[in-house]
Amino acid sequence: MSEKSTFHETKEVVSRLREPIKIKAVAVSFAKERGHMIEITTNLSWSDIDSLYEDMSALIEAYIKLIEGPMKSKYLGMIVNEAQ
Repeated sequence: MSEKSTFHETKEVVSRLREPIKIKAVAVSFAKERGHMIEITTNLSWSDIDSLYEDMSALIEAYIKLIEGPMKSKYLGMIVNEAQ
């Protein structure tokens, strides 16, 4: 083979909290930026989500520290995916 092979490594951290809530850091690259975004998936009612606001805020802050610290990446924001 005369072509060069390219090695690509992706870091992804996933935490599962008994399946009603999933949070993960997703590697993304836009035109000139590379980093991670946070994706949260919940299988809860809105009243349950509202009651977990403080806990989820702390979890998001912990993930931002994880992305910018040990993962040595840039936090790009949150992915918002509204189910229809």
